[in-house]
Amino acid sequence: MLIFVVNSLSNIPQLKIYVMSEKPDIAMRYSRHVHNYSYYPLELEPRKWIENINQEVERHSIDIILPVFETGIRKLIEYKDLLDFPEKLISWVDLKNYDIAVDKWRLALHMEKNGIPYPKTKLICFENVNDKMDYPFIVKPVTDTGGGRGVELIANYTDWEFFISKNAQDEVKYLSQEFIMGSDYCCNVLCKEGKILYYTIQRGILWGRNRFSAQTGYIFQDKQEILGLTEDLMKSLNWSGVACVDIRYDNSDDTFKVLEINARYWRSLMGSLSAGINFPYLSIAQHLNQNVEVGEFKTIKYLNLKGLVSSVVENPFMIFKMGFIWNNTPLKYALKDPLPMIYKFFWRNKNLLLKRFGRI
Repeated sequence: MLIFVVNSLSNIPQLKIYVMSEKPDIAMRYSRHVHNYSYYPLELEPRKWIENINQEVERHSIDIILPVFETGIRKLIEYKDLLDFPEKLISWVDLKNYDIAVDKWRLALHMEKNGIPYPKTKLICFENVNDKMDYPFIVKPVTDTGGGRGVELIANYTDWEFFISKNAQDEVKYLSQEFIMGSDYCCNVLCKEGKILYYTIQRGILWGRNRFSAQTGYIFQDKQEILGLTEDLMKSLNWSGVACVDIRYDNSDDTFKVLEINARYWRSLMGSLSAGINFPYLSIAQHLNQNVEVGEFKTIKYLNLKGLVSSVVENPFMIFKMGFIWNNTPLKYALKDPLPMIYKFFWRNKNLLLKRFGRI
């Protein structure tokens, strides 16, 4: 997610980006947009982690603390008072409602209580695996399923038996959701105290290896029914900060239902940028009480690099649509800042390259 946030902020003149990470060597360390990269070993003690942040803020005269991932966001919400300058932390919802949002079971109970449509959901208890199940259904971890990781379709009892054999001893908690025939949507928002300030809506049109993997292609389009549903959800949580709400259109009853909340920045962030909404910048501006006038987001088709490659493979003539490729994919950002992409290529293929080099 970091590369999407950095690319979005690279559009803002005079803004210097400082990155603090628990990893000594990542692709964005080599980005020309990153003014300084600081590595600190993983700290299991939150207070020590906060001390490291305080040190970086003082050393570089940092104006804004902008966490990107759920783990860091949650810790900063919980331990905000330990910051030397807590007012520099981007505005977020309170810890109680943040924990509801990132726990799919607690979120389902919250939506039931607040009358927000969602798929039928059950917490899986492996001690009662013989309970009657309505096939097909989806299983997913209660937390941490970004990009579709851990999500499976259970079509019949054979699938269910196989899933149990793989996961019954796992410490991960799972839940089941009814499988809805329909379409995938996301509503991306920036909120303040339950009110949506900026939003984009997208429909998934391309995916990775399977239907539950991360989307690689989208159509950004306004749908007031989805906006209204998301407004009800954000208001019920008194949400502040960004969020990506996964929503499913149900063919059977012509309604939209909330699947889950990604309480962080998201993979389609660059698509929102191409549609006219720069969420990281607007988060900063909102926190600083700066009024930024933006129009309605544009209706566009957007492909990430994987989506672009698969589309060109399917239709080679697409390579000649240079205007689309430049404006509706992240290719221009990769070409303007190539080192992170080169790093990723060598990192992902290092074993193959070492084997090939060893043969020479």
